[in-house]
Amino acid sequence: MIEPYKMIAVNMILSALLLGGILFYRYLYPKKKINYLLLIFLISLLPVVSIFRKGTYEAGDLTLHSVFLQSFYENLSQGIFIPQWAGNLCGGYGCPSHLFEYPLPYYISSLFRFFGFSYINSIKIFLAVSFIFSGIGMYLWLKQELGDLFGFVGGIFYLFAPYHLEDLHYRVSVGEVLSYFPIPFIFYFFKKLAETKKIRFLLFGSFSIALLALSHGNALMSISPVLLIYCSFLVFKANNKKQLALYFITSLILGFLLSAFYWLPVLFEVKYTWYELGFITKDFKPFLEYIYSPARYGLLFQGQQGELRLIVGYFHLLAVFAAIFLLVKKSISNGLQWFLILLLINFFIYFFMLQQISQPLWNILPLFHTFILPWRLLIPIAFITSAIAAIVAKNVTSKKILFLICFLTAFSTILNWGNRKMVPEDIGAYAKHWSMYSEYFEPNNPLYLSRFNQRVPQIPKLVLYRPTSPLEILSGTGELRETGRTQINHEYLVHADTDMLLSENTYYFPGWMVYVNGNATHVDIQNKKRFGTLVFPLKKGLYLIDAKFEDTPVRKAGKYISLLALLLVILKCFKQKLSSNAYQVE
Repeated sequence: MIEPYKMIAVNMILSALLLGGILFYRYLYPKKKINYLLLIFLISLLPVVSIFRKGTYEAGDLTLHSVFLQSFYENLSQGIFIPQWAGNLCGGYGCPSHLFEYPLPYYISSLFRFFGFSYINSIKIFLAVSFIFSGIGMYLWLKQELGDLFGFVGGIFYLFAPYHLEDLHYRVSVGEVLSYFPIPFIFYFFKKLAETKKIRFLLFGSFSIALLALSHGNALMSISPVLLIYCSFLVFKANNKKQLALYFITSLILGFLLSAFYWLPVLFEVKYTWYELGFITKDFKPFLEYIYSPARYGLLFQGQQGELRLIVGYFHLLAVFAAIFLLVKKSISNGLQWFLILLLINFFIYFFMLQQISQPLWNILPLFHTFILPWRLLIPIAFITSAIAAIVAKNVTSKKILFLICFLTAFSTILNWGNRKMVPEDIGAYAKHWSMYSEYFEPNNPLYLSRFNQRVPQIPKLVLYRPTSPLEILSGTGELRETGRTQINHEYLVHADTDMLLSENTYYFPGWMVYVNGNATHVDIQNKKRFGTLVFPLKKGLYLIDAKFEDTPVRKAGKYISLLALLLVILKCFKQKLSSNAYQVE
């Protein structure tokens, strides 16, 4: 049997076993209350089974991110707890990939690597855990808002949103996959904060915001309008409006401060990269491509050539139309009517932004050019439509119909519960820097490389060839010996028989300094012999050379801000614990 069909058969068998088990359990215990949390956990396992097939994905970036993880883990192993420089990537010249790439997926995956899993398997476990907890988070939030059953409905819609599955199995954008997890938890903790006014939920909300910022900045940007509207909705319903508004603002600010070590350098140092050139992809899809997939009668979200079918979701759109119908018929309770209207408004705004006609807005709005792909807005759309589906479900009186809808929502996506084919893992992928990182070369290197590409067209080709040695003699004679090396610190002993010109074969990025016998020396980054590397002269003599990647002022500021915010959180937790103990003693 051809592998894609074999996996579909396995998924159908597992689905039948799970469904049979549920029906048998209900037959044995007809009056026992359904544990919806356990049920959504079990259902969420179905689409992740295929991830653990031997090998790596034929299509998508699973191998790519395993190589990123290896570089990230090397930093951690060398005591660099906030990795920013990928010293062995970009052809061996290094580049600031970790400074700009979302770090949280690699921190989590590094934990699995620490316990002995391979790099590929660490990424696989991370993908599975992220997917499962995204459904649990959505269930918990909507349960708090609407009740058990309707939380379950929303969780199923969220898990089986087409773009969620495409991210998991086809694109393998680890930051996007992870972002589905903290989004509903932010809403859940803010709801609990509104109900209880307890500080712990303020702190949990802050951590959730920080997790989302460290998962994918674009996801945080795109969900922020929905979150602000939701907070306003909760404040409007609250008795003590000023206090709750202050709590929300405090939680939001604290979340941003906790993650400042990542986003602050990105915000201020993006000007050194290709992203600041104002690029926004023209990859807008025609209107109908967000509605219907032409592959396999509309049931497959990836074409034969690996192209993605970026649909919103059939049942998700059905929920939107049902919500409009219910509003027109005035069948939605007053408590949810305005909330549903606000969700629908957000849906149509985001859907408009997916269209080509919105191109001028993408070019005008601050930081929107960093999205690169406009259809990343399908992440907040999945969240919004899942919440809409849960609200609509409250107007369905039959549990059987709701379970049927959930079954069809999930089962109709079964063709997309796995990458179409697994191939043997490339053991030497990490060594093949140039082939693995060609697409990341320009975005993560200094702006001058992009600006000089037309005048010096051979510059991008440097990434195709590893340097012959980490420290290279361009002119003169002498002896070189490497005495120590980490990702961000390269040490050499140099005996110059004559005056010399040397190239420390690392691509320059702000923060790189070369010290000669402890004194900073000027480096020429536009030398024609080694354009972009750390070129410096030496007189005849004996020298200790130390090339270091140091924090710029903005990186230091980001780290200090995050550290102070973390200490503030710890202090608050400690103080609350002492107050609780004192109360118990009394």
